[in-house]
Amino acid sequence: VKLPLIFPSRAQTLRTAVEQACRQINVEPNIVMESDSLTISKALVKTGTGFMFLGANGVIKEVEAGELRYLKINPPAIQWSLSLATRRSKSTSLAARLMAQEIIEALR
Repeated sequence: VKLPLIFPSRAQTLRTAVEQACRQINVEPNIVMESDSLTISKALVKTGTGFMFLGANGVIKEVEAGELRYLKINPPAIQWSLSLATRRSKSTSLAARLMAQEIIEALR
């Protein structure tokens, strides 16, 4: 059974990672819709339009409210790189540097 999938645009690294994982297991994803909006994508899942790939922490509120559920994906594991953007025009404050360090450590 090919699940109807809601994917982000090709510009999103998560999509690239999911498509690569699909190729590894010789599966062609059944993409029924594209959306770069997390809010819209989750609303589409709630209406039964399709399924989406997302980290569990992206749906915590909806899971706790009983609106959505998440399923852990079995191998192949999907990995993608995250970037932390900072402003270029001014030096970064100590607070911002410490916060960035905490985020990076939490993601390791």
